[in-house]
Amino acid sequence: MKGSHYQGRRRIWAGFRGILVCGLLGCAVSSALEVTAPEASERWTSAYLLMEEGGRLWQTDDFAGAATRYREAAVRFALLQREHPEWRPELVSFRLEYCRLKQSECEAELAKAGTQPEDTDALREHLQTERERTASLERRLADLEARRTRETAALRAELATAQETATMREREASQLRGKLAEVSLAKARLERQETRRAAADGEVEKLRQALATALAERVEQEERAMAAHQEAERLRAEMERQRKALTATSGEWEREFRLRPLTIPQGVSRAAGVRFWTSAAAAPGSGLVEALLAAHWEERDGSREDAAQWRAAALERGRALLPLWTGLSRTCLAQGEPRMALALAAWGVACAPEDVAALTTLGAACLQTGEPQAAERILRQAVALSPTASEAQLCLAALLAQRGEAHRAEGRRWYEAALRGGASRDGVLDTYYGVK
Repeated sequence: MKGSHYQGRRRIWAGFRGILVCGLLGCAVSSALEVTAPEASERWTSAYLLMEEGGRLWQTDDFAGAATRYREAAVRFALLQREHPEWRPELVSFRLEYCRLKQSECEAELAKAGTQPEDTDALREHLQTERERTASLERRLADLEARRTRETAALRAELATAQETATMREREASQLRGKLAEVSLAKARLERQETRRAAADGEVEKLRQALATALAERVEQEERAMAAHQEAERLRAEMERQRKALTATSGEWEREFRLRPLTIPQGVSRAAGVRFWTSAAAAPGSGLVEALLAAHWEERDGSREDAAQWRAAALERGRALLPLWTGLSRTCLAQGEPRMALALAAWGVACAPEDVAALTTLGAACLQTGEPQAAERILRQAVALSPTASEAQLCLAALLAQRGEAHRAEGRRWYEAALRGGASRDGVLDTYYGVK
């Protein structure tokens, strides 16, 4: 009995040494293995330590303890294989078969050797301890399984909640994208409206400036007409004053010349008449009539060169009176005297053939006196000289309206050009040409 007790103590110390060595080997093996899952690695380590402890007990001929360790290691390897099939399946399968084989060998050795009487009590105590330890390990494994199940359920619940949250956020993001697209479309529409509004404001500003320019030109033309009218009045008063002065200071034949300027008074030579009218035309303040009479008398006397010079002087003085002819002609047109207007406008065109205002007045006078062909020719000449002559364009549009349907398109173009140039609108032409 004493030797058996000593042998048992020696086996216990050998088992402790085996456990220590197995721990060191397990640490080395676990550090060398490539870990893919913490739980699988822990289970592999615990099973491997039990297998190594079984090997140490086999070396000390403790077949019962070795069989127990191999059985527990096989149980753990089988659990690892079932729960983590992807974790090194070949290695786990090999260790599981190895533990089962070693367990069978231990049981065979126990069957061959039998149980010694002196070791019955120790073996019974050892078996009881192993059973308690196995039960504790099984309870611990059950607790670990329950905790893993709870954690898995919690993780699945969290995953489901996260998926629902992600789905809800995706719907919200989709709604926000739709609203953003609507806002972008509205912004684009507003930008287009602002662009069109800016363009319209620019057109309105251009029209306003054109209207202001036309009004300024109209005012300037009226001022020039007023100045021409005042100048004509002044010249007429000056001529009347000179006529009265000559009548008061000259003899009877001079008064006769004033009354009948183209007839030689009785007792007066032709040379005296030439001297009288040439001196009258050359006197300061003399006008167009004196120059024309001087040209007439020089031509009657045979001095054609002097007559040509006086006609040139008369034409030059007529150009100075051009605003007077044009203004008087327009006044006659406004007062319903187209024949008088035609004569005055003809004088103006004769004095200045390229004056657009004179040509326009003459064309309007021809139109009112029933000479449409002459009016059209004169008005086309005026618009050819000045493409922006709005009054000539307006008169040409009125003339083409009288020509009939064949000239409607051309008349409409001239009427729109006249309106763009600042001419006043005509209700009849608006209706005829359909201009709004």
